[in-house]
Amino acid sequence: MSIASLISILKTIKVLLVFSILHFSLNYINLFSTFINLLKAIIRFTFFLSLRNIFEYLGIKNMKHFFHLLFIVISISAQLNTEQLLSNLENSEGNNRVDILNKISEEYRNATDNVNSIKYAEMALGEAKQLEYFNGQVNALNNISSIYILSQQFAEAEEYISQTKGLLKKGEYKFGIATLYRNIGAFYVYSNQAKFAVDTLKLSIEVFNEIEDSVGLASSIMTLGAAYTRTNEIEAGIELFEQAAEMFSKQGNEYQAAHAYLNLGSLYTSIMGNYEKGLTNALKALEKFESVNDQVKAAYAMMVIGNTYEGLGDLDKPIEYYSNALSIFEKTGNAYLIANAVNNLGEVYKHRREFSKAIEFYIQALEKSQEIENVEGIAVALNNLGECYFQLGNNRLAMDYYQQSFVLLEKMNDTHKMSISLNNQSTALLTLSNYSEAITKANRAIDLAKEVFANEEVQRGYEILYQTYKATGNYKLALENFQKYEEIKDLIKDEKRSDELEKSLAEYEAKQKEKEIELLTKNAELKELQLDRQENLTYFLIIFSVMLLGFSIVYFYRYVERKKINKELTEAYEKLNDINKTKDLFFSIIAHDLRGPFNSLLGITEILAEDNKELSHEEITNLSREVNQNARNVFLLLENLLEWSSAQLGNIPFNPQAVDINEIITMNINLYRKAASQKEINLIVKPGKDVVAFGDQNMIGAVARNLINNAIKFTNRGGNVTIETEKSEKEVIFSVQDTGIGMTKREIDKIFKLDSDVKKKGTENEKGTGLGLILCKEFINKNNGSILVTSEPGKGTIFTVKLPSQN
Repeated sequence: MSIASLISILKTIKVLLVFSILHFSLNYINLFSTFINLLKAIIRFTFFLSLRNIFEYLGIKNMKHFFHLLFIVISISAQLNTEQLLSNLENSEGNNRVDILNKISEEYRNATDNVNSIKYAEMALGEAKQLEYFNGQVNALNNISSIYILSQQFAEAEEYISQTKGLLKKGEYKFGIATLYRNIGAFYVYSNQAKFAVDTLKLSIEVFNEIEDSVGLASSIMTLGAAYTRTNEIEAGIELFEQAAEMFSKQGNEYQAAHAYLNLGSLYTSIMGNYEKGLTNALKALEKFESVNDQVKAAYAMMVIGNTYEGLGDLDKPIEYYSNALSIFEKTGNAYLIANAVNNLGEVYKHRREFSKAIEFYIQALEKSQEIENVEGIAVALNNLGECYFQLGNNRLAMDYYQQSFVLLEKMNDTHKMSISLNNQSTALLTLSNYSEAITKANRAIDLAKEVFANEEVQRGYEILYQTYKATGNYKLALENFQKYEEIKDLIKDEKRSDELEKSLAEYEAKQKEKEIELLTKNAELKELQLDRQENLTYFLIIFSVMLLGFSIVYFYRYVERKKINKELTEAYEKLNDINKTKDLFFSIIAHDLRGPFNSLLGITEILAEDNKELSHEEITNLSREVNQNARNVFLLLENLLEWSSAQLGNIPFNPQAVDINEIITMNINLYRKAASQKEINLIVKPGKDVVAFGDQNMIGAVARNLINNAIKFTNRGGNVTIETEKSEKEVIFSVQDTGIGMTKREIDKIFKLDSDVKKKGTENEKGTGLGLILCKEFINKNNGSILVTSEPGKGTIFTVKLPSQN
């Protein structure tokens, strides 16, 4: 390259740097823009150089880099569509001007700018009437109708639909007819009359097919997908959304395809609980909406992403996503959008058990929905208020809200939400001990949830049936429903979390971090920049070094983030392995403990069946007692199994309140007086004064029963079992002391562990389940207390329980 050429390039770079440095940041996206400016300036001012020399000078030897940069410019220029239409409008007239006005109205409608959309559609309508331009009038009326439908202003929408019908009676315009059918279908969908929408939308599809309008056809197919979703035909809706997305993509209309992706994301996440597919589609939609700066639709996608995090148990990130979406929706003044956002915020705070905040947001959602007479929004808000009051212990008020909500949902025939409401009602009825009605509603909830593949509600229904049958003492049906609950739980767990979902979340988080860096960099003002006016190559090399440093920082940052994510994944994997090992160990213990009593039962019953004529009355009596004892052992094992499983799942109700420990001891010790009398054991009670603890009465009672039962079991005939209560400054203490066989230090260290190999028979060969003391430990921990053991072989054992005092 000649010296003159080099000097020419340097002069070009000097002019360019004045502008490019002001926009320079360490983010690699901005680096691409800087490269684009360099290339454009060099080509403009050094036309006498060959392209090959320029590319060699800048180190761009592979043409794919150039076309990548060119693609970015083309993508950015695509955002200027509305501006181009406005520019074309200035030099247009007649029917062509009306068509451009209608097109501008559509662009603003797509960008959720309803004010400008209405403005230009009305301009188009007025000018079309003056010109007696029939097609222009029809298009303008259809545009205005669709805007009012999307903004939930149904009275206005109905008026303009009626005007369009009247106009089309005067002439045939198939595109206008097909669009009118689509608007009528959309009106029925959005006004909760979806069952009337399907036939109308099929007519729209038929006409669009006839005139070979692929854009209108795809749009009507997507609206039909929404109609099927509202009529609870979820699979059909998903199939149509996927078909619409594919059609729009083939047309190169990625913006409209993004609407289909958004609908798919919402369906998979909120109804089907498939967070992997939900997130994948939401991220596709978000990328498209952000690329055209459509903040409102991007906010919709952020709501779905927030739902994903919420479904996976992360209750911090959703608040950020929903709050950001709310701030965007509030700028539009659209009550429907605002109601959705505040309702989602209420959901997060409910799951965080911050019920006062949740109720505030739900009331806002209710008021906004009532403001626009949105029946679905009203029903959802009423149900959610019921859930909060149920958690606060006001079951009757909760039932009132649930029933109000269900009446509206039943009118709408919203199967998914009806299943949620029925499960909620069933839970409240269970708490109110109305078992029969609770079972009826739970069964109906399961049937409805299965219709729309709402697996989480199916699972919840089986869980309620398990708890209800257990409460009524029907352990056979309780166990059957518990098994169904476990099966559907494993299925949901597989759908919720997968490697692909984790990967998608990690990549999305990394992109969000990069965007934060970009925003921070753009907001920082670069002041007092001194440009070196000397024409030399040194300045150019310095800028290039800074660019390389920027790439290095971004690369290092992503490396650290990836390393952190890998560490979290490894820890999660190890935790899952530990859980699986515990589960396997638990079932092996249960299998072992069940086999012994059943073998004994089989042996005894075989003797009674085959040799009963040869046995004396006394022998038959002894064998019958042994059968009875073995049956009791099996029953006790199953009862402890159900309680232990419920404790692990967090399904045992926990209602802490003021509890008199003396009353609990008195009530439970009476259950064991007969057993103590049979072994000639003295039961001694030493009650203290003011022994009122703060805890769950049922759990504390279960602990007392287990400890008293164990003391009797391991005490010899003629021994003593002493139960004593007392109060210290901040605690209430009760102890169970026996004069039995005692334990070694090794035995004490293992009695509260599931994998313990310590299993002793009582002094008269009484058998245990191995779960009683483990349940005691978990229940006491749940009540913020502690349990201590002191023992010496041959001298007895003391179990001491400490619980927080009411004061």
